[in-house]
Amino acid sequence: LLSLLIIILTASLIFIIKLYKLIDLLLKKFRQISEHNFDIQIFPQNDFMTKEILQIFNNNVAQLKDIYTELIIKKEELFSVINSIRESLLVIDINGKIIFYNNSFKDIIKSNEIQNRYYWDFIRENKLLTSIKEVIRNKQHLRTEIEFNNNVYIVGLVYLKERDEVIIIFNNITKYK
Repeated sequence: LLSLLIIILTASLIFIIKLYKLIDLLLKKFRQISEHNFDIQIFPQNDFMTKEILQIFNNNVAQLKDIYTELIIKKEELFSVINSIRESLLVIDINGKIIFYNNSFKDIIKSNEIQNRYYWDFIRENKLLTSIKEVIRNKQHLRTEIEFNNNVYIVGLVYLKERDEVIIIFNNITKYK
């Protein structure tokens, strides 16, 4: 009876050690995934349970890599389209910090150092400043016409409720005035 108990305890200890090593290995690989390293694989050991878990892990990592790669490609395509449009685009948060802009916006304000700055660092046209404040305060959309840097713009301001951000689109209509 004592020898049977020793065999059971030894087998349990071996199982616990193998399980600990598996969990430790998975944690290390999950950390690599969190750093966007999807080129990882764990080669399964001989026992069935470990082999199946690691095959599922490897399949999921491969799928995650495909999804991540596709997302990066779509994001680059979207930025390319946004940067190629003629209208100037500016996105700000409700505190006035610039979140996003396109190349056309850089052209109208004549600056390349925009990121993490505030819209009032570049825009001092009173009618537009008032309109931005109104859109943020009332959480509504607005359209206005302004004169800015010797050009006339129709400016559309769209409040994004779900993100607490404002999209500002400048459409240059100078040649029609």
